[in-house]
Amino acid sequence: MAKYLLDTNACIGIRNSFRDIKSKDAARQAAHDKLIAKWKAMPASELAMSFFTLGELLVWVEKHADQERARALTDQLAQEVRVIGCPSCAEHGLPVQALATHYAAIRAGLEIAGEGIADNDLWIAAHGRALAMTVVTNNTKHFGRVPDLQVEDWTV
Repeated sequence: MAKYLLDTNACIGIRNSFRDIKSKDAARQAAHDKLIAKWKAMPASELAMSFFTLGELLVWVEKHADQERARALTDQLAQEVRVIGCPSCAEHGLPVQALATHYAAIRAGLEIAGEGIADNDLWIAAHGRALAMTVVTNNTKHFGRVPDLQVEDWTV
């Protein structure tokens, strides 16, 4: 089973590397280069993305002026990083209801503490925590608030 669950921003960084997009900001480019180096050093079998992340990436495809090109880039990314969906949860012994239970517990706990995070981030966190995977993100401010979730930032 994969060890790392790549958040949407990590996947966007990888997708941007396919497009050879460079930042004009040196610090931002250095962070991007670190992400790409770490990604390339990881065995593909240890990397996955949540179907929630794939959904967010497909929004970009739907809104893109050149949908065919955007879909090709997203398909390339999906080939590089295995997509884990609800059926895969069951393959790993995780019923879909368990994923929903993690989501509910995380959301309720964060909202009670007055520290809510975006809905898609909640689902990605629940998916990662339920499968005991480390979420890779540069948004450690949000994901770091989730109890019992392992989080890594490959851009530092």
